[in-house]
Amino acid sequence: SMFNNPLLSDVTIFQTSNGSTRTYHAHKVVLCMASPWFTKALTGDFKVSKLRDFLLCN
Repeated sequence: SMFNNPLLSDVTIFQTSNGSTRTYHAHKVVLCMASPWFTKALTGDFKVSKLRDFLLCN
């Protein structure tokens, strides 16, 4: 399966909430298609656009 597959993904998202962390393996193109925030973060002139790992905190 291509979904949440670390072998073929190009981005890893770590989501922390209430002391626990979930890991998601994703594809930049899918994230950009689904989210204007990720489009700006991954294609803009930002330090974060060069990263492969993202930490999202609730």
